[in-house]
Amino acid sequence: MIWFLIPIIGVLYYFSMKIIVKALAPNPKTSLAVLGMHQSGKTTFYNFLRDRYDKETTQTNVEEVEEITLQFPNNRTVIIKAGKDIGGEDDYVRPFYLDLIAQSDVVLFLFNLAKYTDDKQYARHVKARLTYINCHWKADTNQRFYLIMTHKDMLTNEKDAFKKTMSDLYNSFSRKDGIGQYLQVKGYTIVLNMTSIEDLDKLKNGLFNKIEK
Repeated sequence: MIWFLIPIIGVLYYFSMKIIVKALAPNPKTSLAVLGMHQSGKTTFYNFLRDRYDKETTQTNVEEVEEITLQFPNNRTVIIKAGKDIGGEDDYVRPFYLDLIAQSDVVLFLFNLAKYTDDKQYARHVKARLTYINCHWKADTNQRFYLIMTHKDMLTNEKDAFKKTMSDLYNSFSRKDGIGQYLQVKGYTIVLNMTSIEDLDKLKNGLFNKIEK
């Protein structure tokens, strides 16, 4: 008369197999495109991910970035596939942007928020870059787009600068499609200080510690 044990054994078997499969599953992999303006912090962020934060950054042309393995306190491991760190000048937009975007799960665009609020020409250049990305953003993509506004340590009023910048961008992009849909979602527009390990760590966790593959 052990028939009543069969459902219990079945449940235990199911959950034990889930644990085994999860333990044997490969670490999740993701691909990353770090785009943006000149001296906005692109190489600094790559160096942080590679545990080279103390390395002095110089002007980047094109640097091949090897595969990066990230370890998180919750015993989670995420592997970022090999990619490219490209310069922030206009010369690198057409030769690299579309391929990097097409190959990436996560796309970042960095710009200097302090400069955006003070320099109208710089702001126009930022919007021109974003327009280029927006025109080529696929509507049915599973990719994620993050707008990273850097140099908040150079601002006297961070909240005011952020509010004015987002208002300007809202007027430039549709909120229903393209990259405009990300501008109104909390967590996809981020202001940070590139000299702050705490800010960079929060960004890393927000981007990669929730990815499921």
